[in-house]
Amino acid sequence: KNRFDKALYFIENNFKGLVNWRTPCGGINFFFSMPKDFSSIELKEFLERKNIKILEGTLFYSTIKSENEFRISIAHMEEEEVEENLELLKKALEDFLSDEKNKMKYKIPNLS
Repeated sequence: KNRFDKALYFIENNFKGLVNWRTPCGGINFFFSMPKDFSSIELKEFLERKNIKILEGTLFYSTIKSENEFRISIAHMEEEEVEENLELLKKALEDFLSDEKNKMKYKIPNLS
């Protein structure tokens, strides 16, 4: 519970204006969405080079309409690591989203 509360507090106070998120009712996963012209698949590759792991949103739906969404898990984090790890994610997201070359060149059609 403390780990979740710490993560939620950090996200609510540091991710506003950067990405949107859905507040879970507890648990270990947080779902985020970036602006529509960014791909979570490209974000995943970008973050992996920084040793940060996420799961892209296309894994969670039967259609590809969520290409800008991603999920993080705090399951592997100790309570004292939550803030530091989320700060690393925030800085990496700022870098990714501020670089025009990371915008998608094409859009995957909405299949719904």
